[in-house]
Amino acid sequence: MIVTYEPIQENTERDFFWTRIFFNSDDQGKQTQVLTCISKEYLEDKFKPSKEKDKSIQWVESVENKWKTLGNQILNQDIHYDVYVETSEGEAEGLRFLLNKMR
Repeated sequence: MIVTYEPIQENTERDFFWTRIFFNSDDQGKQTQVLTCISKEYLEDKFKPSKEKDKSIQWVESVENKWKTLGNQILNQDIHYDVYVETSEGEAEGLRFLLNKMR
């Protein structure tokens, strides 16, 4: 599986980061994408500072690894959404934001 990322974007209005991760089959015949966002609070709580990697890079790599565990099953759907926040209200807001990115 070939994985590529868009640059991580910051949404200062909502205090979170978001990005898009593309998963392509090895033969490039199928592709899917994961739109994901994380609140700054969640990022600070769940990821520890590292000299090797920024917290936001650690987050994106953890999202990639989570979805890669599905193997080729991930390719059966065109798009997936993944929201990392502390509250259910934040989850709903994050999902609305990501859905709007697809319009």
